[in-house]
Amino acid sequence: MHVWILTFNRPRALNRQINAFKDWAEIHIFSNHPKIELSEDNHLLWKDGRLHIFYNTLSDSESNSYCARSWNNIFLKDFKTEDRLICIQDDTCITNPSAFRALIEEQQSKYDFIWGPAGDQFFYLTKTILQRTGWFDERYLGCYCGDADFLKRVWLLNDRDRLSIIDSHDWGFTHNDIGIARLIPTDVHAKACDSTYVNQHEETEGKLQHRNTALQQSQSHFKAKWATPGNGINGIGSMIQYTAPPQFPEIDWYPWFTTKYLNGG
Repeated sequence: MHVWILTFNRPRALNRQINAFKDWAEIHIFSNHPKIELSEDNHLLWKDGRLHIFYNTLSDSESNSYCARSWNNIFLKDFKTEDRLICIQDDTCITNPSAFRALIEEQQSKYDFIWGPAGDQFFYLTKTILQRTGWFDERYLGCYCGDADFLKRVWLLNDRDRLSIIDSHDWGFTHNDIGIARLIPTDVHAKACDSTYVNQHEETEGKLQHRNTALQQSQSHFKAKWATPGNGINGIGSMIQYTAPPQFPEIDWYPWFTTKYLNGG
């Protein structure tokens, strides 16, 4: 199993995440920051070729996260050769790694998609899901709303018997719950490895100061795309209660890959 860790210059969280998977998975790191700090043990994993590091060369050390593009780049790199993968953020805390492993190994034959418990902090998917759903929509900025949009399309375009979803956001819902939430807490205390921890939303708010234009743009895009009320996504209930189809076609962000690797050339 390939595991991809999306990291944002949080070395203690990253090393904790590597430790959760290194006994059973081939680990890949996709970094949105030019600096990676590995523990001594994990540096040896890298030297031995059991840990692979990729950098988002379009990013900058001062920029905030860009989740939609990051997940798409992970898909580009892995689905050339693999048919399933785990995606996880660096600060997602797995309280019992052995129980998590057992759960995924038990359920992966039953489900093509496992998501939870809050946004894109963890998800497992097969190549079939990407073929049917399409890419993350890169018009969502930072780490706002792109996960909700992708999840909504997964829900609409795939066999729901093959989906396991739990999302505690106000736009979220639960379907075929397998118990991911008991192994991945969503509170900030569980995510924080040290006193300097700042999550992605707080980082963006700090950089943009008094007006979070990344959030406003993302909410507006979701609203226009799905014809939802209010600000488009927050405070209006579960997104699956809104049944209007998308108001404009999805973009094939990487048509060369779609043609060669998803549609069979």
